[in-house]
Amino acid sequence: MNPVTTLVLLADESKARLLENRGVNKGLTQIGVVDAADFEDTHVRYADTPGRSRSAANAAAHAVDRPTSERAQNRNNFARHVVQAAETLWAKGSFDRFVMAAPPNMLGAVRQSLDGALADNLAFDLSKDLINIPLKKLPAHFDDQIVF
Repeated sequence: MNPVTTLVLLADESKARLLENRGVNKGLTQIGVVDAADFEDTHVRYADTPGRSRSAANAAAHAVDRPTSERAQNRNNFARHVVQAAETLWAKGSFDRFVMAAPPNMLGAVRQSLDGALADNLAFDLSKDLINIPLKKLPAHFDDQIVF
């Protein structure tokens, strides 16, 4: 019987680590890093303050909110790049399942960007910031769901 291979994605709003596991008690190996600083569209800044609107002549002016905050827009753009990197590794590797962990807002952004093989093979996701945890300590954070 062949061991189950797992692609693991750890992400926050500025960095992502891609890891692999080649079976039980094999631990995790880092196979890629994605940094938001490498992409122009993850540094969006609005040119000026939000506009103002009047509903009628001599009426009070009301501020018009931006549809998306700069931070949310940058997070969503970075999530797309992270998913693209994971999809590339998935296509090259012989993975059986996909697992991801990220803080709540980033996890939601990554979920929205998932489709195809990664979405179909998502075993579970963890709403937790694990990006700075050393490789040797990472498996303990997944004990409730999976054994590495």
